[in-house]
Amino acid sequence: MHVEQCERCLAVVEKTEPAEEVALGTLLRTFLSAPDSLEQELVERAETARARRASLEILGGLAALPWETLRLMIGDEGSDEHD
Repeated sequence: MHVEQCERCLAVVEKTEPAEEVALGTLLRTFLSAPDSLEQELVERAETARARRASLEILGGLAALPWETLRLMIGDEGSDEHD
């Protein structure tokens, strides 16, 4: 059932000749090995996540600007003696 639903495993099975006798260890290594593009995909995902996080930090900083401006304009006049 898994092989029918997994494109990667199905491709491996389809590449195997029906007359070929393949050792179980060889077959398992073929199925369980990581795809060649795995490292590049992980690097791209990490870079995308880092860029997204940096964008959110910039937006957070921009959202805080009005409050910081107001705090600077009010200065000590707005603070209570007990603060």
